[in-house]
Amino acid sequence: MPRVVTPLASWFPSDAAIARFRRRALGVAPVVLAPRDRAWRSIVPRFAECVAMAAAGLPFQIAADRRYDRSGDPAKLRRALGAGATVYLPQIHQALPRLARLIVTTTAPWTRSGSSSRAGGR
Repeated sequence: MPRVVTPLASWFPSDAAIARFRRRALGVAPVVLAPRDRAWRSIVPRFAECVAMAAAGLPFQIAADRRYDRSGDPAKLRRALGAGATVYLPQIHQALPRLARLIVTTTAPWTRSGSSSRAGGR
């Protein structure tokens, strides 16, 4: 029978490792865990890069004291991270639509079909 692989396998090699993490770190201090497998590390930016993307304007949310701050205000980001708040950083499904809109916005003025009949224009 094939072994069941949990989503946590990228960070924890065994149930014992999960139990150790729960005892030693969970709820004690903010922790950043690097993925163990190369495939995951090759597609996901490092933590500092994710923070830089959020500071540059990609959406993020801060959860602290049973409240959510969805303003995406970069001035609040470092303070929240320093205080140990939970910060939900940008994910690819949030970044790609913005990138697509940016590409369309910057290329439309140079194309003849900026308002083609396919887009409902004349």
